[in-house]
Amino acid sequence: MTLELRRDLKPQTTAKSSKSQASQLVRGEEREQWEALRALRRKLAEEHGVPPYVIFPDSTLLEMLRSQPTSLAEMATVSGVGARKLERYGEAFLEVLGGQVEAPKVVADVRHELITLARAGMTPLQIAGQLQCSEKNVYTMLAEAIGKQQLSLEQALDLPEELMGEIQDAFLDGEGELPPVAEIAALFAGRVPEGVLYCVRAALQSEFEI
Repeated sequence: MTLELRRDLKPQTTAKSSKSQASQLVRGEEREQWEALRALRRKLAEEHGVPPYVIFPDSTLLEMLRSQPTSLAEMATVSGVGARKLERYGEAFLEVLGGQVEAPKVVADVRHELITLARAGMTPLQIAGQLQCSEKNVYTMLAEAIGKQQLSLEQALDLPEELMGEIQDAFLDGEGELPPVAEIAALFAGRVPEGVLYCVRAALQSEFEI
């Protein structure tokens, strides 16, 4: 009887290994990028106070690794990447997939410099040139800094007051939660970069959370 009980314990080890099934499918040449994706996921999980799998499960990371999306549109086709997660984490994971493996380590320094430059009155385009990154990434980081109240909207953007009011009204023209940027983007297409809308939304969101 005792021996049978001991034998019964064996299935637990197989259950344990199945947790890292996706990890076992990673090829040698993919290992570095796989670990970079997992490091970013761990960092985001710590920031948001959730378990890593809540950000993305291993299966989703593996699909990212294999499909190598290069844009948010391509990232949206990866299984497990919904609209909200795409908006929150899409850019960061695209950076890692694009070869910026070191991004999670230096990101704090870059953000600190970005805030300093924005406070000094530089435009997002000028900041992009200074930090040697895309203007889109600058807007993403500006929106995050505004959301954390490290920057005011006025410090980040130099927009005419009338246009700023119009954008704010578009977000507030409804009840309940603020609509995602995608819902109002068409109203301002060709008038302002989409990143501006993310910044305004982040400012409104932080006001609501006070």
